[in-house]
Amino acid sequence: MKIKLINVETEVEDDVEFGTCELCMSVGSADYPTFFFEKDNGEKFEVEGWEWDWGDFDSIYIDNIVKFNDYLSELNFDEDTKFDYDWLWKIVSDYGFRHE
Repeated sequence: MKIKLINVETEVEDDVEFGTCELCMSVGSADYPTFFFEKDNGEKFEVEGWEWDWGDFDSIYIDNIVKFNDYLSELNFDEDTKFDYDWLWKIVSDYGFRHE
């Protein structure tokens, strides 16, 4: 199955606390991207491109959406693929390593 990225929306939150203790705590802004995809059968789905893990915040950033979509168009996915943050992180990481 083929998919394509059709939109990215990002919410920004200011004054967010990061870290879990006084030594590692900080305050900053966090970008919460949501990626919208479409399968070749027309079905649409979205993947949240961020996660919190024990006070650590991580979000996925794609510097060139057009080139990323070209890369994505070359890939085939199984029907049972779980499209979630971990999947997207791996795809974007693979893309970054191939296009540096």
